[in-house]
Formats: sequence, structure tokens, C-alpha cells
Amino acid sequence: ISAVVAAAQAVALASGGAWGEAARATYERARDEAAGALAGAPVQFPVPEGGVYLFLDFADLLGGRPLKALLERAIAHGVLLAPGESCGVAHASCARLCFTSEPLPRVLEGIARLREAMREL
Repeated sequence: ISAVVAAAQAVALASGGAWGEAARATYERARDEAAGALAGAPVQFPVPEGGVYLFLDFADLLGGRPLKALLERAIAHGVLLAPGESCGVAHASCARLCFTSEPLPRVLEGIARLREAMREL
């Protein structure tokens, strides 16, 4: 591992459980709010117990069209998703949405824009 990563790990470990507990609470809130922002949208996803992604399945919305059609609309709205096919061909209608890569208000704005892209499809 790099010196920077090692230093960050040392700081996290030295701070005891407080840092980890705060991070867990922040990520849990981001997960719950991201999932809530997608409620009622034409997408299926499990709410993970841990992690930093929602794994979104757009199969019903796509109706046999390639995921690329939605990803291009999302990009036009300023939203980038990781194609699920990178996790295997069985996930060709899926995409990963990271809910911790940006501050929560920006993530929620991105989800609102994604919903616009879904409506346009």
C-alpha cells in the first residue's frame, strides 16, 4: 500500500472507534437517503447492509434496449454511473450508483437528474 494510505489508516486506527462509528453513520444515512430518493422510480435494487453502492437494475425500464441508452441520457444530465456489465454479463441491465463519492446533497441532485433521464427514456 502507498505511504498516504498507510498514514490514513494509522490516523483512523489511532482515533479509536469514534471515526469508524461516525463514518458508518454517515454512510448509512447516505444509503437511506439515496434509496429513498429512488422510491417509485422504474428501477429495482436491494438496500445493502454495508458498502457504498446501490446496484440498480433497469431491466424493466429498458425493455430489452441496451443500458447504453440510459447511460447516455444520464450523462447528458451530468450523471455518471458504473455499468453493471463490468461485474459480469448477467448484469447488463444494471449500474452502480456510489452514494459516498460526493457530499449527500450532490448525490441527491444526481439522483434527481437520473430520474429525469429515466423519464426521457
